[in-house]
Amino acid sequence: MLKQLLTVETAYPGSVQRKVFLMERIASVMLTVHPQWRVRAYNTFDCAWSNSRLNQFRTEAVLSDALKIAMKEQGFHDYKEAYSQLRDKLRE
Repeated sequence: MLKQLLTVETAYPGSVQRKVFLMERIASVMLTVHPQWRVRAYNTFDCAWSNSRLNQFRTEAVLSDALKIAMKEQGFHDYKEAYSQLRDKLRE
């Protein structure tokens, strides 16, 4: 029964199964339960790239990430606008 509930595909693009989202939340729970554990930034761009058509846009992925950080840290509208334009360009 649990396996069936966790392997149901979601509406997330690429038909991701529910278990993926559960696994992503486990880290947050563990950090809450064990506050002595510390985290640090990891360069996700060192990870393997998917076989989707987006893997050819590595530079754009890095720029998008930097723009999201800039939006959060500084809050300037220009960063949000640049990110939106870049995101929309990749959706074409």
